[in-house]
Amino acid sequence: MNNVNLIGRISTKPEMKMTNNNKAVLIFNLAYNRGSKKDDLTPYFFRINLFGNYALSMEKYLNKGVLIAVNGMLRQGMYIDKDGIKRYTTDIVCEKLDILEFKSKNAKDNSNNKNEEPKNQREERNYEEDYIDDYNLPFNLEGGEAF
Repeated sequence: MNNVNLIGRISTKPEMKMTNNNKAVLIFNLAYNRGSKKDDLTPYFFRINLFGNYALSMEKYLNKGVLIAVNGMLRQGMYIDKDGIKRYTTDIVCEKLDILEFKSKNAKDNSNNKNEEPKNQREERNYEEDYIDDYNLPFNLEGGEAF
């Protein structure tokens, strides 16, 4: 079994790269504090990789300071550095990511302007497009067969 579950904050700006096969990969570090008391916290840093369309879709939501939960698997790699020395890495390949808390980019700016209304950062959405009329469903709501 190769399964990793972590909750922590993104500690580096996520960086989008492309693999040799032209597949997107989003790379960032996750800071995890180990310990139970505030004075006894030890930070650990893990390199996280998101691949493909998942990386492309999550890139706009992830930035430094965001609290996330990561579910993935460990993957070891090897490369040769500029001095010709073999270096080994251990990364976490993310299979599922949940954003637990957004960190506002303008946290300092908003604290100085307490009288201003907070700006809505969500995109405007037309919920009428999401409305589905019961008569347009491909099945009968009363338990009957599909149309």
